[in-house]
Amino acid sequence: MVNTISNIIVAASAIVVAVAAIVGINTWRKELAGKAIFEAAKKLMESAYKVVDSYQWTAGLMTSSGESIDRARQSNESDAMKQVLDEWYAKSKRFELLLKNYNNLSEANWEVRTIIGSEAVKGIEEKLISIKSEIVNLSSAIFSYFDIRKREADYLGTRQIDLEFVSKMHKIIYQAPDSDEIKKLNSLVIDLEKEFAPYLRGAGRRQKKL
Repeated sequence: MVNTISNIIVAASAIVVAVAAIVGINTWRKELAGKAIFEAAKKLMESAYKVVDSYQWTAGLMTSSGESIDRARQSNESDAMKQVLDEWYAKSKRFELLLKNYNNLSEANWEVRTIIGSEAVKGIEEKLISIKSEIVNLSSAIFSYFDIRKREADYLGTRQIDLEFVSKMHKIIYQAPDSDEIKKLNSLVIDLEKEFAPYLRGAGRRQKKL
């Protein structure tokens, strides 16, 4: 009789320990998942803000002579061509940073999709597509504008150009801080932050308990 009771107690203890272990493992998994979501969301938001900052820098109204000091000079450059190439070089170098930050944003988005799932990030995806569209427009404007300006400098302004098109491209490349494009990007990033708010709040609470 004593052995039977002892066996029951031992078996019950084993069940309690097993249940506690399962609960502990599930809690641990949730905490890890919450931390992963928090880190991925944080990385994406940091990348998004860097994209806006580098976009504004790339599309700034002014460049400095120091930005093109390491440009390889061509032989017999005219003053007009030098000015165009220096400006093109400065804008292109700035765009490289913007592209790097956007690639980091895309990588962070991939991590978020992997953790949260593609269905849960549809709203996020739409906003990232809009951000990409603004970057593509800026890239196209830089290429088109300076291609025309270089050809214009080659012919010393004797060749006819589409002034309306050039003016449109110039407006995209040289933007004030309160331009419509920059306002749109800032608005998109704020919307992204709202999309992530539930994940950031939930993960943040879990991390405090660790």
